[in-house]
Amino acid sequence: MEEQLNSLLEFLHDGNPNVRQLALNHLLGYTVKSSQLQNIFKQNNMRPISDLKNICREDPVIAHDAFKALVNLASDDEICKELNDDNFLHLMIKMITDSKIILSDMACMLLSNITKYQDISMKFLKMENQQVEGLSNSTKAIDQLVDVFVRGLDRVYNKEAEYHFLASVFANVTMLPQGREYFLTTASYDDVTPLSKLIVFTEHPNIIRRGGVISCLKASFRHAVAIKD
Repeated sequence: MEEQLNSLLEFLHDGNPNVRQLALNHLLGYTVKSSQLQNIFKQNNMRPISDLKNICREDPVIAHDAFKALVNLASDDEICKELNDDNFLHLMIKMITDSKIILSDMACMLLSNITKYQDISMKFLKMENQQVEGLSNSTKAIDQLVDVFVRGLDRVYNKEAEYHFLASVFANVTMLPQGREYFLTTASYDDVTPLSKLIVFTEHPNIIRRGGVISCLKASFRHAVAIKD
């Protein structure tokens, strides 16, 4: 079985998109954490992970499966380090903030998984992104994600996305002192503290949105109290 799967991995960078899609469809089930063959995706200096990142840029049908595979594989520390890639992080930010992208929620989900790693959270806090008209006047990636989290409620900003998993991203970021400080500091572009934008969601019916926001609030409030003491 492993030999057959190794052969399929080679097709992830085949020149024919239909071949890439078929190969990924057969490999997807082996990306889950419970799979005893998950390690096959680490071979050849993580070439399969590079292939999956490239496929994320393709047609949404095949890109969806690539994102799903990476969401599963991000539970592995070594693979997650491979996802600590500036170009790929920027791709996810652009996909999340673009109102016409149908895979925004998949990008949110993957970002929520990889920001559990502090190196990626720290990098994310410092990232810049081109200003997105109609969304945010800030060029800071985290500002834009807070704004799309708020404005994207009930599919108002993007009819294909709900952005609930960004709450987990914010919770992960507040594991860092710099992240907690960010949420407590008034933003220069709109004179509002990011944390105040999130409070309204503490009773939201979606458990992912609600839970992530509550975690973010608790960490930030503890930080504020510690500073005063």
